[in-house]
Amino acid sequence: MNIIRLLTSALLLASASSASAVTLASFSPDPGTNVHYTRTSTSTGRMVSTNATSGTTPLWVSTQFTFGNSTFASILGTFAAEMLVDMSINDPAQEFFGTIVQPLQAGEIKFRTLSDLTVGQTFYAAGANLLSFDYFTGGGISGSGNTASLIANPGGGANFTTVTSDFLNFAAGSEFDLNMSLLNLTSALGFTANQPINSFSARAGGILSSDSLPGLTAVVPEPQSWAMFIIGFGIVGAVSRRHRRTTTVAS
Repeated sequence: MNIIRLLTSALLLASASSASAVTLASFSPDPGTNVHYTRTSTSTGRMVSTNATSGTTPLWVSTQFTFGNSTFASILGTFAAEMLVDMSINDPAQEFFGTIVQPLQAGEIKFRTLSDLTVGQTFYAAGANLLSFDYFTGGGISGSGNTASLIANPGGGANFTTVTSDFLNFAAGSEFDLNMSLLNLTSALGFTANQPINSFSARAGGILSSDSLPGLTAVVPEPQSWAMFIIGFGIVGAVSRRHRRTTTVAS
């Protein structure tokens, strides 16, 4: 593969920092493994979401999903959700100063709601798209022992072509960042020369970010509207109490 691309991936993955400014969301796994990576040949590999310790078919797995920026976290909050991961590899791994680096070819990661919910005045049916990085190229996996990171961002050459959400509106030209921790690998990270990394299962959690703050699709009353609602409820309550007192005196 191109040595410049490999060195770029190595420099990117050596640091956990991100150029993106806004945390869109974070996700954390339930107990047990939720992703499995398989070296499918001497030149390819595939990582998918699954609770199994083998297989290359991506399955929806449960996770906790939290919208991250304070601007909309208080409105949207945390959801019991499902995650779908499907990522491919077609380059050999390398080792730099004790850290194994594995470039990614392409991938996707998606999150959907498990149940119906209402945000503000907007109803969302079960299965609504919380956030989907539907397709990206580039990025990579790095680590040593039983811990690794998966990072994809523009600074490291990753390109996100399709990012969607039923809850957020993204500005044209927005750039995105995926930072995933791979914990408790069932096999220590390793590889055979000129081949992709060896197979393993892991617990995956992480952060999804953007370089700009998106808008909300949900219709949420403005603070002034909430104030009017509260005043209105107060007036209705006062009238109701007065009516009850009048009725009691009359009787």
